[in-house]
Amino acid sequence: MTICNEGYELVALDRVAPHPRNAKKGNVEAIRASIERNGFYGAIVVQRRTGQILVGNHRWKAAKQAGLPEVPVLWVDVDAATEKRLLLVDNRTSEIGAYDDEMLAELLQQVQAETGHLEGTGYEESDLAKLLGSLMPEADESEAAPKLDGLKYQVVVDCADEAHQAELLGRFEGEGLKCRPLIL
Repeated sequence: MTICNEGYELVALDRVAPHPRNAKKGNVEAIRASIERNGFYGAIVVQRRTGQILVGNHRWKAAKQAGLPEVPVLWVDVDAATEKRLLLVDNRTSEIGAYDDEMLAELLQQVQAETGHLEGTGYEESDLAKLLGSLMPEADESEAAPKLDGLKYQVVVDCADEAHQAELLGRFEGEGLKCRPLIL
């Protein structure tokens, strides 16, 4: 195994540049929102002989949009074939990875409970709602709400807090209604 890192350095943004052959189209706006909310973390990997970014092209663009004067750079000096592989592997390995959806939902809910929002996570409340919906077990057809042409009718009630939610669940279940708690 070879370790390619030559060292870290805080570098002016204009001293390095995005690689012209980077094929990934990243969400620069989401990355910028993260930088503005969480600060810049990690480093951009740059080919020393060319000054071109091999890993972190979109973080560099987001840092520029956010008005950062400099970014941390991890310098490498690799051959042309390795340079091309590095351009590809960082994004690809992220894409082919998978989430533990239950753990992801729990983490997003914790962030939302602690901060009141999901800003700086790359997720929106609609993403969390969709994820939570996918984790809910399907109701047994014999117990499902009446359907009309395959539709299922539901009501969502906004509660003031967890205690209010528990109170309403108890009351509705006492009236014979099938209820499920949901945190959005």
